[in-house]
Amino acid sequence: MSAWADKRGCAIHNSWFLIHNSFPMDSIEVVATFTKNGVFPRAIKLGNRVYKILKVNLVHTIKEGTVRIYFFSVSDEANAWKLGFDTETLKWWVEDGYAS
Repeated sequence: MSAWADKRGCAIHNSWFLIHNSFPMDSIEVVATFTKNGVFPRAIKLGNRVYKILKVNLVHTIKEGTVRIYFFSVSDEANAWKLGFDTETLKWWVEDGYAS
């Protein structure tokens, strides 16, 4: 279990992705809070770097069959990402990334 996972292993997803003109990164791990008001990503680990999410700019959802997928447009001081979260598998991924 990753150091970023809770005791149940929730809110963690490892996947490959490309960010800003095909610059390869290793994997994504997400720290998120789950409240009665929803799911909120707080920090992401991309490769060996940790980014504290300073702003959740937009949240929207879609349904694929019976599964709800959340999309979060988030940013720190210099970067922005569109994160996806599957509520059935509890997996996270990066849809898009924009680095300064």
